[in-house]
Amino acid sequence: MGEGEEKWCVVTGGRGFAARHLVEMLIRYEIHHVRIADLGPSIKLEPAEEKACEGAEVVFHMAAPDSSINNHQLHYSVNVQGGP
Repeated sequence: MGEGEEKWCVVTGGRGFAARHLVEMLIRYEIHHVRIADLGPSIKLEPAEEKACEGAEVVFHMAAPDSSINNHQLHYSVNVQGGP
């Protein structure tokens, strides 16, 4: 990144297996400053967390339910509609 230039991205599901590797690469090669959006113990977001995408140049959607769960509606909800 150029001096003074801040390029931000958001990685949804950033604590997951594949997403952790993406986050590591984005940071290691200074491609973007990274924000991680991932569900914690509660789905209720704090006001500051609701702005995770503000100013982001790109969002990497890596969030997904456990693939062993055979529930079409759940997978559709997460991957198409963006939430459980």
